[in-house]
Formats: sequence, structure tokens, C-alpha cells
Amino acid sequence: MFTATNINIPSIAIPTDGTYYLFYRVGRNIPERNGNFQDNYAFIPIQVNRNLPDLITENVQIPAEIEPGVQFTINWDVRNAGAPTQSGFGHNVYFSFDQTIGNADDILITQRVSPAFAVGQSQSFLSNIPCRHFRCAIRAMH
Repeated sequence: MFTATNINIPSIAIPTDGTYYLFYRVGRNIPERNGNFQDNYAFIPIQVNRNLPDLITENVQIPAEIEPGVQFTINWDVRNAGAPTQSGFGHNVYFSFDQTIGNADDILITQRVSPAFAVGQSQSFLSNIPCRHFRCAIRAMH
């Protein structure tokens, strides 16, 4: 009889939720030592739910028009629609010439860090931003 073994699969090895397979192999795949090695495997489906936080930026309020060189105020809410965050998370406010995140024209304007959020927790934020000729994007990251 085989004794159970505790297994810890790193979360980085599982990119998304879904069905994965654990498989067990016994013996070696050498026909001379094992007449039929095709039956040495057992594949067992296992459903994986990563239980990750899902931080949602919503209710962003920004003036419809701004004047260059004049500071303006931006408000936003962050809501956790997933599992609790295990640690704090960052908020980054960017200016950009377009709506593409991560291309070369994103300029980080301000950052802040929030403490851990419980499931369903929501919080409002306010920031005074110096004005430039860009689009504004807010991103909450865990």
C-alpha cells in the first residue's frame, strides 16, 4: 500500500482556472521488464480554482475638460469581486495619448498602496493630478 503524499503545486504553474490532470506512473517504460507498460499510467482530472482577488476599478470621475498647468481632481472606486487579497495592492494613475496599456506612451503620474481587501470590499479614492495633454487611466494591481 502506498502512503499519501502532500503535494503543493506553485500557483505560477497554473495560469488559469479550469480542468487539469494529475497522472501517476508506476514502473519503467521498458518492455523487457514490464510486458505492458501502457497500463502503468493513471490520469485523474482535477478542477483548479485559483481563488484570486479580482480588483475592479469603477466609478471613475474626471473633469470633462482640463486646463494645461492647472491641477485637477480624480475620484475612483476599487472593488474586490474575487478572493481576499493576502497583502496590499497598488494603484497607478497614468497619462497616455491612447487607450492602449503598456505601450511606450504611458506616463506614470501617481502611485498609492492600499491594505489587503476582503471579498466584496470597496473603497473610494481621490487624487489631485497635475494637468497635461494626455488620457488618464487607473489600474489597481495585486
